[in-house]
Amino acid sequence: MKKLFAGDKGMYAIVTTLFLLSLIVTFSTVPYDEILGSSSTAVHLFKQLVYILIGVVVIFLFSHVNYRKRIFKIGSLSLFAFSLVTSVLMLIIGIERDDAIRDLSIFGVSFQPFEFLKITFFFYLCYIFTRGYTLINSSLKYFVLYVAAPVLLVCGLIFGHKSSSAIIIFAAFMLLCYVVKLNWKYVLSLVGVTVLAVTLVVLLKTNSRAATTGVSRVTDFVESVFSNDNVYKDIDDPKIAIGNGGLFGTFPGNSEVKYYLANAESDFVFSILVEEGGLLVGIFVVMVYVLFLFRVMMIMFRCQDDYGKLLAFGLGALIIVQVFVHLCVAVGLLPITGEQLPLVSRGGSSLVAYCIAIGVLQSVASHNVKKEKEVKDEIVENE
Repeated sequence: MKKLFAGDKGMYAIVTTLFLLSLIVTFSTVPYDEILGSSSTAVHLFKQLVYILIGVVVIFLFSHVNYRKRIFKIGSLSLFAFSLVTSVLMLIIGIERDDAIRDLSIFGVSFQPFEFLKITFFFYLCYIFTRGYTLINSSLKYFVLYVAAPVLLVCGLIFGHKSSSAIIIFAAFMLLCYVVKLNWKYVLSLVGVTVLAVTLVVLLKTNSRAATTGVSRVTDFVESVFSNDNVYKDIDDPKIAIGNGGLFGTFPGNSEVKYYLANAESDFVFSILVEEGGLLVGIFVVMVYVLFLFRVMMIMFRCQDDYGKLLAFGLGALIIVQVFVHLCVAVGLLPITGEQLPLVSRGGSSLVAYCIAIGVLQSVASHNVKKEKEVKDEIVENE
């Protein structure tokens, strides 16, 4: 059994807890879909369970691949290339959903390439930072070629359709730059170019739906802070849901806000969980993610090579930044972003993509444990 579930046991417990919360959220938010005339509770629960089972298989496969081996590095970079290509294809022949092109269908299977691009991009960054750190840190040419250009390409692709995701990726990237102690002049130059590009997009009022939507959401948020009018329901509804929950909640399935809160099953799951479970459940969810951060730090500190440490930090930072954004939106500290709660929100692409990240974290954890045991055995033999 230990060989079957390789890696950090605490991480497995955390992921299992988040999967259970995901099923609860699915059960709680299905009535809204039934009102719209879509599938029943059983159908939605079955679909989410299938996504979770696929995620478990993905975690199992990635956790058993040694991240130090050449096959992992080639495979992870290939996944990044595949995610990048499919993201471009999605912009050309993608499927429109909720007034935006979000999905790509290949051989009848629909998925969201951007969700996988977020994860696999950090595979690339960690590899580049480990492999060519000296050149990147000392040569502006190599920094632009191997770091700045890919960052602007990936964030630019995603920004055009979901600006908040691009910002999350860039924020996690900046944290990674801080950890590897990248040349601060190069990094600040990249930040300046990025800010300039975003400013131009906003000022020129391009046809980018994400840009216009993002600007309107920020404007509405700022106006809601200084206004007492009840005209910003999208901003107030998540807070109302949390307020309705009180200390012990209304019990799963009894949320009222979910009936008129758009995308409650994905973008506002924390608010629904607190409304139905109360403040105690809200604190519990936050503590689960705090424990997740702690386990990631433990994996990173126990790791004996730079590549593994960067993988653990980069993937952990990406997940935690997205959790932070989701929670801040729920309590009204940030404008609405449409970002899901990792491993909890309903849906397949995001859940499977983050399971890839969990699998890699478990690979780093398990293969460093094996190395520690080998070192201990060598010490015993020498004695």
